[in-house]
Amino acid sequence: MGKLAARSLFGAGAAGVKAEIGPDGFTLKGSKVPMGHRIHYRGMVDWKSEAGGVVYSGDPDAGQTVFTGGRPSSVQVLAVTAPGQALPAEKPRPSQSHPAKVVQKF
Repeated sequence: MGKLAARSLFGAGAAGVKAEIGPDGFTLKGSKVPMGHRIHYRGMVDWKSEAGGVVYSGDPDAGQTVFTGGRPSSVQVLAVTAPGQALPAEKPRPSQSHPAKVVQKF
């Protein structure tokens, strides 16, 4: 089975994957995600980005709970991959830094 891709911001779902944010983590639910597939995610907790993945049980009612130790301010579903399949590489983002100043001494 191929890769299913989904994106989720602030707990809203897309492509059958939904993140329900709770006081100490979040639960991922995917009615179209087959058992054994991995859901890759990134969440923001206490101003820190945390990324990971969980193997889905296949139970759309229970989902997979991820404990973060605090309430996430956002959760993004990056991808759903088949067993043994690697997470697709992210496209590099342009740098937000300013060019360095060159100072010449005479």
